[in-house]
Amino acid sequence: MASAKVKKESEGPITVKIQIDRGGQIGQQSRSFTIHMDDPLRRIMLDFCDFFNLIYPLLRFTFEGLRIRESHTARDLGIEDGDVIDVFSEATGGYMLKINS
Repeated sequence: MASAKVKKESEGPITVKIQIDRGGQIGQQSRSFTIHMDDPLRRIMLDFCDFFNLIYPLLRFTFEGLRIRESHTARDLGIEDGDVIDVFSEATGGYMLKINS
């Protein structure tokens, strides 16, 4: 019976930090969020973008190198209290144009 009580206490909300390095004069920006283990991470990803005036579809959120999908939960990814989610600008396309003169 005591083990069930301990398990319930450990299922409470956790605090997660989301950070982005924007370089230049802005540098690194971060914000902490309190979430429940089974809540989709989409809400905090969107809140982070709103807070820093970022465009959500142009960013990639990762935890320990794995890309986070909107439907992922902290439990799905093994995120624990105090962990950090990194944000990167989405790098798409890219080519080299060679001009013969």
